[in-house]
Amino acid sequence: MDRRLTILAHGDADGVCSAALVKAALRGQYGEIQVIFTHPVDLPKDFQQYARGDVYIVDVAIDEKAAQEVQRLFRAYGGRVVYLDHHPLPVDLAGAEVVHEEAPSPRSSRTGG
Repeated sequence: MDRRLTILAHGDADGVCSAALVKAALRGQYGEIQVIFTHPVDLPKDFQQYARGDVYIVDVAIDEKAAQEVQRLFRAYGGRVVYLDHHPLPVDLAGAEVVHEEAPSPRSSRTGG
């Protein structure tokens, strides 16, 4: 099995958990899986540097200043790009399979007590 998977994930708690879940769910389908932790502003640079094989991007918001570059990179990439996130999307991510449900962050929700 020589298929490769790159997971680009935000380095916070939900990003680390998301990367672990994707890796666990897909480990039987890929011979090599690499996980790279990134940030919204670094996503274009890290995508260019590390993307190999299929690419899953989890919990990395698209920075508005980098949105056009991210669009270009996704469209030009020769493999599969899957973007899973809950942050607002500033642009259409043509070239990627998008799994997106905007949800408030735990910090913005209040629980009664």
